[in-house]
Amino acid sequence: MKVNYPRRQFFGIGAAVASAAALAGRPAFAASGSANSVVEWDKKAEKEVLTLLHHMHHAWNDGDVEFIKGAVADEGFVGTFELTGDESPVVLTSRSELIAFVEKLVGDIKASGSKTEASPNRTHQVRATSTFAICTEQCDLIESHADGSRSILPHRGTSALAKTEDGWKFVHWHVSEGGNGKHFDAAGKQIA
Repeated sequence: MKVNYPRRQFFGIGAAVASAAALAGRPAFAASGSANSVVEWDKKAEKEVLTLLHHMHHAWNDGDVEFIKGAVADEGFVGTFELTGDESPVVLTSRSELIAFVEKLVGDIKASGSKTEASPNRTHQVRATSTFAICTEQCDLIESHADGSRSILPHRGTSALAKTEDGWKFVHWHVSEGGNGKHFDAAGKQIA
């Protein structure tokens, strides 16, 4: 005999179980470990992840696609939010989509004669356990164009990383605009 419960009824059953457990003085759902366990932050892991973030900035600056590909986890990847070359948002649902996006973006930048510099001149915050990390950062992306003009585009990013046998790997990142950009002509005069 197969029994199907409507979604509302399923949630009602879950609430009833949680209520009964609470009345009995026990948590209905508990994290692994003791009821008093807390996250154990790892300063050494935080430093390792911060080092990787700095290496990733250099890889973007140098157009080092192989380093970027090697820093993204093969397994456990969660969809990513990025910005295209014209600052339009794009959703990338798999590692392979992300890698294809990075290869195209770096290729387009090189073909245009432009150069980009991710300048980590603002804020990095890293919180890590021995196996998982979450990071936020703010930086300016400086684009120098073939005609001598340049743009300074503030970016914000959030990253999640996992410790693997091969070291720390990105399992997710999200990039968004961090404010209004500034655009300068070849003579250095601000035009927008």
